[in-house]
Amino acid sequence: MLALDGKESVVAGALRMRSALDPLTIEDAVMFSSAADIAKMREEIARMRAAMKAGVVRGLLRGNWRFQACVAHVSPNAMLRTVFLSLLDILEQHAVALRPSTNQPTMDLLEERMDLYVRMAYALEARDRVSAFHIMSEHNTGTQPASLP
Repeated sequence: MLALDGKESVVAGALRMRSALDPLTIEDAVMFSSAADIAKMREEIARMRAAMKAGVVRGLLRGNWRFQACVAHVSPNAMLRTVFLSLLDILEQHAVALRPSTNQPTMDLLEERMDLYVRMAYALEARDRVSAFHIMSEHNTGTQPASLP
């Protein structure tokens, strides 16, 4: 669950729109991602792992937005890229913490989130649309960043 910085309605709207655009973004990434695109995604995964290991949750959140931006940059659709990246900018500006939506320990949840990114990179590399869409769904229904009230 995302923790907000007092702009709950802005973040909720941005999340809703981003989630609505996810299928288009993922579809394009499945069809058009290159080896270089996948390498950039894996670099972000490595940065997120380093932030997680260092206990820097804010760094992990930034990596989350950067990973999603890497995926969006693959799209040949300029309008989709622009809107999606603008939504990510809004989310990055206002999401300041990560709050688990369950009683599961935070580190376990973070490991699960990292696994999603790793699996997404593999699914895109394999052009596995079914897996990519399943992972997207898991990502959108799991622990999300949040902002402080």
